[in-house]
Amino acid sequence: MKTIGWSADPAFPGTVAVNNGLQMDGSAAVVLNFSGTFYATFGMNMNVAAYVAGVQRGPTSTFAVTAYSNVVRSGSIPFSVNAGEVVDLYAWCANAFTVTVRAGTAWSVVPG
Repeated sequence: MKTIGWSADPAFPGTVAVNNGLQMDGSAAVVLNFSGTFYATFGMNMNVAAYVAGVQRGPTSTFAVTAYSNVVRSGSIPFSVNAGEVVDLYAWCANAFTVTVRAGTAWSVVPG
């Protein structure tokens, strides 16, 4: 499930938010870092991954969540991008009816 509600950080004037993703201004090996609070209706593994044009880039970061609980997690996902591509953050559980990325969760794409 594509996460939504993101905006670019004004402290980084080169960052452009496009349709809830971050547009890359150059081609490079990068790392997507995420940190924040995640919630699912069932206890199981939560998955987080980077996608470009609907195709996963790099590995999936997986961590355990407890049913009906907020869990604070962070991780890093290495992959490559081309200039102009828009990177989206996806989060999902295999059997959860509801997956929520709570307010205050942040993610960034930095040179890797």
